[in-house]
Amino acid sequence: MTICSRTMASLCYFYPLANYPNGNLENVYDMLVHPDTLLGLGDGGAHYGFICDASYPTFVMTYWTRDRQAKRISVPAAIEMLTRRSALAVGLEDRGLIAPGLKADINVLDYDRLHLDAPRARV
Repeated sequence: MTICSRTMASLCYFYPLANYPNGNLENVYDMLVHPDTLLGLGDGGAHYGFICDASYPTFVMTYWTRDRQAKRISVPAAIEMLTRRSALAVGLEDRGLIAPGLKADINVLDYDRLHLDAPRARV
């Protein structure tokens, strides 16, 4: 656990080993594939003073679909988790699919070269 403080009124907590009780991410896999799970925490900067987890979609696509040695999530399932499932949860039924009449943003990934550097802590 890391606790950092710039002032008494501003504390930040970082628990990098949360969800890692047995030295692996098996419990996280079980949570991710549960039909009631929604992926989140991709605010991309609203909480930069604490931690930025904007890389989680890339982590899902690299680690959970490609790089993990244990059970993986299929690429279509990961994309559905990152798009359609979240859209439906907030009532956006015209999002998360590529189909006539629906709104769509298309991201093209160079899947084989997709990469994340190790996180760095900065105070």
